[in-house]
Amino acid sequence: VEALGEEFSPALAYPLERILDGQTLFEYREDEIKEVLEGLKNPRIDIMSSKWGKDEDFNASSNNASNNEEMPPIEKLDVNPPKPPPPLPDFLDPSKMKVEPYFGTKYWTLPYPSPPATRTEITGLHLPKPNRFIPERFELKELESGEVRHGLVGSKIRICDTKQKKKEFYPANITGCSPEGLKVCYSDDFMSSTTFFIKLDSDQTDYKPGQTLTSDKKRYKIKIDTVGIAPDPNDEFEEEGAKQDFPSIPLKASPNDLPKIGHKSSSVILHYSQSKLFNLPLVEYRLKITPQSDFSVPHCTVLDMLAVWVGDRIAEVGYDASLGNVNYEICNEMDGYVYLKVYGYDDKCLEMVEELMTVFMDGKGGDGWDRCKEELMRRYGNKNFSGSSYATDIRIHNLLKHKVLEKDRLEFLKTLTSEEYEKIAQKLLNNVRVEGLVVGNCVKSDVEACGKLINKILKSSKPASRKVLGVYELEGETLVTRNRLNPNDLNTTVEIYVQFGPDDVYKRVMVDLMVQLLEESFFDQLRTKEQFGYSVGIDAKWSCGVVGLSFKVTSATKSGPEIRSRIKEFWTWFETTFLVEGGEGEKTFEDNVCSLAKNKLEVYSNLGELAGFLWGEITSGRYEWEAVRLEVTCLRDLYRGGVKGVREFR
Repeated sequence: VEALGEEFSPALAYPLERILDGQTLFEYREDEIKEVLEGLKNPRIDIMSSKWGKDEDFNASSNNASNNEEMPPIEKLDVNPPKPPPPLPDFLDPSKMKVEPYFGTKYWTLPYPSPPATRTEITGLHLPKPNRFIPERFELKELESGEVRHGLVGSKIRICDTKQKKKEFYPANITGCSPEGLKVCYSDDFMSSTTFFIKLDSDQTDYKPGQTLTSDKKRYKIKIDTVGIAPDPNDEFEEEGAKQDFPSIPLKASPNDLPKIGHKSSSVILHYSQSKLFNLPLVEYRLKITPQSDFSVPHCTVLDMLAVWVGDRIAEVGYDASLGNVNYEICNEMDGYVYLKVYGYDDKCLEMVEELMTVFMDGKGGDGWDRCKEELMRRYGNKNFSGSSYATDIRIHNLLKHKVLEKDRLEFLKTLTSEEYEKIAQKLLNNVRVEGLVVGNCVKSDVEACGKLINKILKSSKPASRKVLGVYELEGETLVTRNRLNPNDLNTTVEIYVQFGPDDVYKRVMVDLMVQLLEESFFDQLRTKEQFGYSVGIDAKWSCGVVGLSFKVTSATKSGPEIRSRIKEFWTWFETTFLVEGGEGEKTFEDNVCSLAKNKLEVYSNLGELAGFLWGEITSGRYEWEAVRLEVTCLRDLYRGGVKGVREFR
């Protein structure tokens, strides 16, 4: 009962002394309860209790004597029998009992006595103010590409042309809808795609998997496998050992389907992309706010504090916004910018962007300084509490020229005062550059309004200068060792990083493929069979435009030199055994390439995933909106060339 009540409670953020809840109801002060209740006008008070009453009490014809019946004895149990609940209070008449129709809960409705005329008001007790973040408009905005929204866009189907001699169903996707009809894309035996338009014979709007439709006056028969972006259940049950076919490569997207610039000024650039897959009144705003920072310890620490400070000051407004399904995130990234994200119903998201940007650009200290400082100090202290996290931080610090370690920030923060923070923050915020992305239920005018709003909030029209973030080029082998920060952590972590050079499509695909080839063998050999370490992993790394590969092992029983030697031994096995002609790598190469291509082509399951991909292209500076298509095309060439390409690359 108590848990259910908490789920419905809109006042969980209020202090305990203002709430009468199940935990404190039986530890009360009668005079305070009377003081509050006597001042209420026409209140409704719901009380749920299991302290009294049993089934016999709820029968109007029952006799009060039944309340005194003894409970049946419990035999062969060394426990005291449960006591019967007390009878109903005198003010509850069993004949007036009601039953809730869905769950059968028994209840009474009683009038609440009018309060004395002298107690009509209580100081500080008032109705809550209207919540300005509750959305009022839920309509979907028109697509600027000229296409129309349709429930089958994004669906997987099988289609059959009844005019052909061979009446077979071929897999296809519905990629869009225009006045010409639904756009169908299917692949041929040469792994290329073709599109054409169909017009359904029915006007229905509700579609289900397994349903069969016809189009173009019954020329085409269509079987629906999935509706919209729902996953295909058949994809999860591929027969083990069966040869996989390389997936079809999507057609090149039209310019209307790619992100466009919706606002551009000297300090603000905003990209935007409408969503035709997600027919919901939702939107995401993502902002990359770059102040004039020199990546020094004071500047990095103050930017971290600024993000914490904004979160603290916006807490009350953020609570109201969350009730209207408008949420936000804010943090300082190591690349020298502050990341701001607002997402939810598009009707009110821009108001939250304005609120956050206004507080952020204020940059002043005040009440709550000690609380925010303590929070950030705990965050710094916990950052590298595990050896695995510390090893990664050391790698990034020795790879990126601008990386500042958390332990150095912590030492500076210990002596930082509110006045010093405000002075540095004001200097950082004098010149700011903002680049952003708006994705979802939006049009260009929405993006223009957002850009003008941000320009108005910025202190200066002069943007922060662009800084090139440097990465050290590794030559030969470099060994870096550090003692663990947590004396109670008895584990040893070794991370070996291999650098492949500046980013391009070929290097990205090759490193992803190497992870695909190595990951299972690396884990199976070191973790499962040898029990060499309890945490074993391999991952592709992208660091400020440089592509690399990372091996990491954490062990409670092995030393650093032993782990390092074992990882090198595994790499030697990969080169001399796995990749050789006739080796395991050659046998599983095609299946691994197909599996990687299918993973890259997976449809985004929600708006956040789509926004995350586009945002990655912006923050990386690539702006390759069709990166997935380019990478899958590269994988197709590798598929045709065989494992020889991997041998030559490594």
